[in-house]
Amino acid sequence: MKKIFSAILAVIILAVILMLCSLSYLQNIQIVFVNTSATINLNIVVMVLVLFVSGMIFQALLNVFKSNKKTLNSYKNQYEKMAVSNEEQSDKVKILEEKIKSLEIALSKALEK
Repeated sequence: MKKIFSAILAVIILAVILMLCSLSYLQNIQIVFVNTSATINLNIVVMVLVLFVSGMIFQALLNVFKSNKKTLNSYKNQYEKMAVSNEEQSDKVKILEEKIKSLEIALSKALEK
């Protein structure tokens, strides 16, 4: 549901941007650099579309990094659970070994009597 909503929202935003670009197709912005005679003429449509596309690319990369972080965190949690489980099992083994030793000592004492 969330993906569908975001896709619809992206299409609506794209439609609005394209409509605004079509209205200002013939307008240019002139950038004059201070202390030089250099000027740049930019079409507003090109500027808006470049900014929009770069924003979409940035958002896509951000989503990829977030999903990788979630995957990494899930692997980390799984590893921690396995480590705790292994530690608990090794503690159980140590306790059982100590019980066996104490039973062997008790058995040897009982056999001596």
